[in-house]
Amino acid sequence: MKNLIISFALLAVLVSPALAQTEVEGFVGFYNPGGQLTLPDFDNGMAVGFRVGQSFLTVLGTEFGYTAAAGLSSQFGDFDENIHLLNANFLVQLPAAGFVPFATFGFGGVVGQRDTSFRIRSAWTWNAGGGLKIRNIAGPVGLRFDARYYAIPDGLELISPPPSLNRANFNLLEVSAGVLLTF
Repeated sequence: MKNLIISFALLAVLVSPALAQTEVEGFVGFYNPGGQLTLPDFDNGMAVGFRVGQSFLTVLGTEFGYTAAAGLSSQFGDFDENIHLLNANFLVQLPAAGFVPFATFGFGGVVGQRDTSFRIRSAWTWNAGGGLKIRNIAGPVGLRFDARYYAIPDGLELISPPPSLNRANFNLLEVSAGVLLTF
Protein backbone atom coordinates (compact mmCIF):
# COMPACT_ATOMS: atom_id res chain seq x y z
CA MET A 1 0.00 0.00 0.00
CA LYS A 2 2.84 2.35 0.87
CA ASN A 3 4.44 1.75 -2.55
CA LEU A 4 1.13 2.45 -4.28
CA ILE A 5 0.77 5.82 -2.52
CA ILE A 6 4.36 6.74 -3.35
CA SER A 7 3.80 5.72 -6.98
CA PHE A 8 0.67 7.91 -7.30
CA ALA A 9 2.45 10.86 -5.65
CA LEU A 10 5.39 10.49 -8.02
CA LEU A 11 3.05 10.19 -11.01
CA ALA A 12 1.21 13.37 -9.98
CA VAL A 13 4.50 15.29 -9.67
CA LEU A 14 5.77 14.09 -13.05
CA VAL A 15 2.52 14.47 -15.01
CA SER A 16 1.47 17.88 -13.61
CA PRO A 17 4.06 19.89 -15.59
CA ALA A 18 2.89 18.26 -18.83
CA LEU A 19 -0.66 19.49 -18.15
CA ALA A 20 0.40 22.92 -16.83
CA GLN A 21 0.70 26.33 -18.47
CA THR A 22 2.60 29.27 -17.06
CA GLU A 23 1.09 32.71 -17.67
CA VAL A 24 2.55 36.19 -17.25
CA GLU A 25 0.41 39.30 -17.69
CA GLY A 26 1.07 43.03 -17.57
CA PHE A 27 -2.11 45.09 -17.26
CA VAL A 28 -3.53 48.57 -17.06
CA GLY A 29 -7.00 49.54 -15.91
CA PHE A 30 -8.99 51.74 -13.62
CA TYR A 31 -10.24 51.48 -10.07
CA ASN A 32 -13.36 52.76 -8.37
CA PRO A 33 -12.77 53.10 -4.61
CA GLY A 34 -15.39 53.25 -1.90
CA GLY A 35 -15.94 52.86 1.79
CA GLN A 36 -18.48 52.76 4.56
CA LEU A 37 -18.19 56.48 5.18
CA THR A 38 -20.50 58.91 3.39
CA LEU A 39 -17.59 61.38 3.24
CA PRO A 40 -15.13 61.37 1.60
CA ASP A 41 -16.34 60.40 -1.86
CA PHE A 42 -13.32 58.93 -3.64
CA ASP A 43 -12.39 59.63 -7.25
CA ASN A 44 -11.71 56.89 -9.80
CA GLY A 45 -8.09 56.39 -10.83
CA MET A 46 -5.66 54.34 -12.87
CA ALA A 47 -4.23 50.96 -11.84
CA VAL A 48 -1.21 49.15 -13.31
CA GLY A 49 0.35 45.84 -12.39
CA PHE A 50 1.30 42.31 -13.30
CA ARG A 51 0.23 38.75 -12.57
CA VAL A 52 2.19 35.49 -12.76
CA GLY A 53 0.21 32.26 -12.70
CA GLN A 54 0.12 28.56 -13.32
CA SER A 55 -2.83 26.74 -14.88
CA PHE A 56 -2.97 23.02 -14.19
CA LEU A 57 -5.40 20.19 -14.81
CA THR A 58 -7.01 22.43 -17.46
CA VAL A 59 -9.64 23.97 -15.16
CA LEU A 60 -7.65 25.00 -12.07
CA GLY A 61 -4.99 27.62 -11.55
CA THR A 62 -3.14 29.82 -9.11
CA GLU A 63 -1.68 33.27 -9.56
CA PHE A 64 0.22 35.95 -7.71
CA GLY A 65 -0.32 39.59 -8.51
CA TYR A 66 0.82 43.13 -7.80
CA THR A 67 -1.30 46.23 -8.45
CA ALA A 68 -0.33 49.88 -7.96
CA ALA A 69 -3.31 52.22 -7.73
CA ALA A 70 -1.82 55.69 -8.09
CA GLY A 71 -3.10 59.02 -6.83
CA LEU A 72 -6.05 58.02 -4.64
CA SER A 73 -7.99 61.22 -3.99
CA SER A 74 -11.27 62.61 -2.69
CA GLN A 75 -12.97 65.98 -2.58
CA PHE A 76 -10.61 66.72 0.34
CA GLY A 77 -7.56 66.23 -1.92
CA ASP A 78 -4.98 63.50 -2.39
CA PHE A 79 -4.32 61.44 0.69
CA ASP A 80 -2.25 58.46 -0.40
CA GLU A 81 0.38 58.73 -3.11
CA ASN A 82 -0.06 55.08 -4.12
CA ILE A 83 -1.80 51.98 -2.88
CA HIS A 84 0.10 48.73 -3.39
CA LEU A 85 -1.93 45.50 -3.51
CA LEU A 86 -0.27 42.09 -3.33
CA ASN A 87 -2.42 38.99 -3.64
CA ALA A 88 -2.49 35.25 -4.21
CA ASN A 89 -5.52 33.78 -5.98
CA PHE A 90 -7.11 30.51 -6.98
CA LEU A 91 -8.74 30.30 -10.42
CA VAL A 92 -11.44 28.07 -11.82
CA GLN A 93 -11.46 28.29 -15.61
CA LEU A 94 -13.42 26.77 -18.47
CA PRO A 95 -11.20 26.71 -21.59
CA ALA A 96 -12.94 26.49 -24.97
CA ALA A 97 -11.05 26.98 -28.26
CA GLY A 98 -8.60 29.63 -27.04
CA PHE A 99 -11.19 31.49 -24.95
CA VAL A 100 -10.89 30.91 -21.21
CA PRO A 101 -13.57 32.46 -18.96
CA PHE A 102 -12.55 32.27 -15.31
CA ALA A 103 -13.56 33.07 -11.75
CA THR A 104 -11.00 33.96 -9.09
CA PHE A 105 -10.83 34.32 -5.32
CA GLY A 106 -7.87 35.11 -3.11
CA PHE A 107 -6.20 36.89 -0.24
CA GLY A 108 -3.39 39.38 0.07
CA GLY A 109 -2.28 42.62 1.60
CA VAL A 110 -2.39 46.35 0.94
CA VAL A 111 0.11 49.08 1.77
CA GLY A 112 -0.53 52.83 1.54
CA GLN A 113 2.28 55.39 1.35
CA ARG A 114 1.51 58.83 2.69
CA ASP A 115 -0.31 60.08 5.79
CA THR A 116 -2.50 63.19 5.77
CA SER A 117 -5.98 63.33 7.30
CA PHE A 118 -6.82 59.91 5.78
CA ARG A 119 -4.73 56.89 4.96
CA ILE A 120 -5.07 53.32 3.78
CA ARG A 121 -3.78 51.10 6.54
CA SER A 122 -1.38 48.28 5.82
CA ALA A 123 -3.83 45.42 6.19
CA TRP A 124 -4.94 42.08 4.81
CA THR A 125 -7.42 41.99 1.93
CA TRP A 126 -9.59 39.51 0.14
CA ASN A 127 -10.68 39.71 -3.47
CA ALA A 128 -13.05 38.02 -5.89
CA GLY A 129 -13.69 38.47 -9.56
CA GLY A 130 -13.64 37.02 -12.99
CA GLY A 131 -12.71 37.63 -16.55
CA LEU A 132 -11.73 36.26 -19.91
CA LYS A 133 -8.38 35.08 -21.25
CA ILE A 134 -7.87 34.92 -25.01
CA ARG A 135 -4.79 32.74 -25.37
CA ASN A 136 -2.33 32.46 -28.25
CA ILE A 137 -3.61 35.18 -30.59
CA ALA A 138 -0.10 35.50 -32.03
CA GLY A 139 2.09 32.64 -30.85
CA PRO A 140 2.29 32.80 -27.05
CA VAL A 141 0.77 36.32 -26.92
CA GLY A 142 -2.86 36.80 -25.94
CA LEU A 143 -5.17 39.19 -24.09
CA ARG A 144 -6.78 39.10 -20.68
CA PHE A 145 -9.69 41.09 -19.26
CA ASP A 146 -10.45 41.20 -15.51
CA ALA A 147 -12.95 42.68 -13.08
CA ARG A 148 -12.11 42.31 -9.37
CA TYR A 149 -13.56 43.46 -6.10
CA TYR A 150 -11.03 44.07 -3.31
CA ALA A 151 -12.27 44.35 0.27
CA ILE A 152 -9.99 45.85 2.91
CA PRO A 153 -11.57 45.33 6.36
CA ASP A 154 -10.92 48.38 8.56
CA GLY A 155 -8.67 49.63 5.76
CA LEU A 156 -9.56 53.33 5.78
CA GLU A 157 -8.13 55.18 8.75
CA LEU A 158 -8.77 58.75 9.80
CA ILE A 159 -5.66 60.27 11.38
CA SER A 160 -7.63 62.85 13.39
CA PRO A 161 -10.85 60.96 14.01
CA PRO A 162 -13.88 61.92 15.99
CA PRO A 163 -13.97 59.87 19.20
CA SER A 164 -16.50 57.38 17.84
CA LEU A 165 -14.76 56.62 14.53
CA ASN A 166 -11.23 56.03 13.35
CA ARG A 167 -11.46 53.05 10.97
CA ALA A 168 -13.90 51.93 8.31
CA ASN A 169 -14.03 49.19 5.71
CA PHE A 170 -12.62 50.18 2.34
CA ASN A 171 -13.03 48.54 -1.05
CA LEU A 172 -11.88 48.86 -4.65
CA LEU A 173 -13.45 47.70 -7.88
CA GLU A 174 -10.70 47.13 -10.46
CA VAL A 175 -11.36 46.66 -14.18
CA SER A 176 -8.29 45.90 -16.28
CA ALA A 177 -6.99 44.62 -19.61
CA GLY A 178 -3.56 43.29 -20.36
CA VAL A 179 -1.19 41.39 -22.58
CA LEU A 180 -0.99 37.70 -21.65
CA LEU A 181 2.04 35.51 -22.37
CA THR A 182 1.40 31.76 -22.13
CA PHE A 183 4.18 29.16 -22.07
